[in-house]
Amino acid sequence: MNARLERKLRFLAIIMVAGTVAGLVLNLAQGRTSYSSMFVGITYGLLMCVAIGCTELFILDGPMQGWLGRLSFTKNLMVRSAIYAVIIVAVQSSQSGEVIAGLPRETSGQDFWHGFILSAGIAVLMNLGFSIARRFEGKGLMREALIAATNFMFEREGLHRIMANFRPENIRSERLLTSIGFRREGFARSYLQINGRWADHVLTSMINPADLDGL
Repeated sequence: MNARLERKLRFLAIIMVAGTVAGLVLNLAQGRTSYSSMFVGITYGLLMCVAIGCTELFILDGPMQGWLGRLSFTKNLMVRSAIYAVIIVAVQSSQSGEVIAGLPRETSGQDFWHGFILSAGIAVLMNLGFSIARRFEGKGLMREALIAATNFMFEREGLHRIMANFRPENIRSERLLTSIGFRREGFARSYLQINGRWADHVLTSMINPADLDGL
């Protein structure tokens, strides 16, 4: 087995575990504590993560990788989001969780959309956020921490892509991200609300170096 395939399979296993736990936690948070309800939640979480994870790792980052790489950030994100939405609708509308659990299918449209919104929270994007106490600024500590964190996610967990965004006036964050390999991809107006005001953000990302071999 080659190293890249091994990383993808290991990452898929992590996604499956995360989906199982998320399905259980979401059901408990909604007050659904019966064994059958918990089983349905776990089944949906597992199915959703397997479907989206396999699509992302073996199709979008496989045969479609070259084509997607030629698209702008916005178009790339739109294509991926549309594919994820189709998968989520297919799993939710088939009511696979209820079928596997041997329960009657739900007929409420509200239940469908509630499940769709929750499922859409399973995003195959990782966003990096960072902050450090003022007294430790300028000592290179954050740079060391970010290098260690990104190396761990790329080399140990096999993550493909990490995104990080910053406000245009935050020159220090720009220099820091650029210095460790993040590349600018776009500019988002009114991207995030901070202290009651919408702020523009610069969009950047870093791709796992192992996935860039031969590109």
